[in-house]
Amino acid sequence: MKVRQVLVAALLSVAFPGCVTQAAAPVVPRNADQAVREQSFEQWKLTYEPGFFAPSWKRADGEYPWGALQDVAKTYPQSDEVYQRAQTRATVLGTIGGVGGGLVGFTLGYNLTAQDDKKFSSGTQVALYSTGGGLILLSLIIGAVWHNPAADFADVYNQSLRRDLGLSAGTRGSNAGSTGLSVLPRVKGDSLVWSF
Repeated sequence: MKVRQVLVAALLSVAFPGCVTQAAAPVVPRNADQAVREQSFEQWKLTYEPGFFAPSWKRADGEYPWGALQDVAKTYPQSDEVYQRAQTRATVLGTIGGVGGGLVGFTLGYNLTAQDDKKFSSGTQVALYSTGGGLILLSLIIGAVWHNPAADFADVYNQSLRRDLGLSAGTRGSNAGSTGLSVLPRVKGDSLVWSF
């Protein structure tokens, strides 16, 4: 049942991003004692779950799809920057794939509905289908090699939350670089690394 709810929420967040219930921004008790601040961190920290169809982010108060994290991202400049980079990546990939799908769909639809004397020539059809298919394939390849910043979101947000609560930095989670391969190096600690 939980998987179904998350899947429906993820689909709704993609189709109707304004309709998804936003995750509440954390309430930070800055002047509380150490135990209360640790408890607050445990309540508000995010955990990244890659998922089969769509990733989700878990917190003590529930599980959220990407579209529901906008208010949480705005809490800290570092998490907002990661959120914006992930949004840019999704927009670029969606645009490239969408244009390719539009070309394929337009070509198919036009040739199915046009009168015989107005249909595209076979050479034009091959060019349009190839271009559309090439753009779709290009978006898949770029998606595979372009690191998804959304995988780093929970770690960056949690580090900012710990700083805001005045807690020690802690260790960085294992989410970084966990989605797809990358041919571009990333900064990890004091060095550049590649993840495949």
